[in-house]
Amino acid sequence: MTSYRIARIAAASLAALALTTGAVALTGCGESDAQVTSGESSASSTYTQAETTIQAQVGETFIIQLASNPTTGYQWKMTPTGDPGVNLESSKYVPDTQTSTATDTMVGMGGMENWTFSAVSAGTGTLVFDSIPPGKTTPAETITFNVTVAD
Repeated sequence: MTSYRIARIAAASLAALALTTGAVALTGCGESDAQVTSGESSASSTYTQAETTIQAQVGETFIIQLASNPTTGYQWKMTPTGDPGVNLESSKYVPDTQTSTATDTMVGMGGMENWTFSAVSAGTGTLVFDSIPPGKTTPAETITFNVTVAD
């Protein structure tokens, strides 16, 4: 292995470690009730803060946004408990627009994962998100959102 290749691997590893540490530190930060306008006529609430209680009406949608860096191998796994009365509509990773372009997905680059839910029936439950390290089954981090959907 050439010294140039070793240096590239070391630099990429350090960058990934620094961004992963930053992503873990930022997870759960932010406003819990910020409004995000979708391409539709109605707005969805976006939640980013762990232990937030989400209250929705049947027919509404909301987004849970988590710091993410899939290039490091970590993955978010969502598990509902109870009967939160929601359906997962989509989960989409969005690279950080401050440091990348739409086609730029360099190793170690962070971003956000947006989990979009629709409230479909009255219920109360919890959405548990586990950050699973590569090759492991035990989460490195767990984030919980309590959900109540009313008619």
